[in-house]
Amino acid sequence: MVTRCPGCLHGEKAPGKYLCYDCWHLLPLRARRALKRQDTMALPRLEQLYDQINRGIPLAQIEVTP
Repeated sequence: MVTRCPGCLHGEKAPGKYLCYDCWHLLPLRARRALKRQDTMALPRLEQLYDQINRGIPLAQIEVTP
């Protein structure tokens, strides 16, 4: 099942992905690396991403705490 990307609202993101391909690559490298890490803080980092998107912060300016 494919769902709408929360980053652009018109792209489609694949299952298991946080954003569509185009939006993912707009994130700073540091944020992408943090979001790829699979540990006990993975969900809080994802929540940080979605919170910033919902507040209207441009993808290129998003910061995710490692």
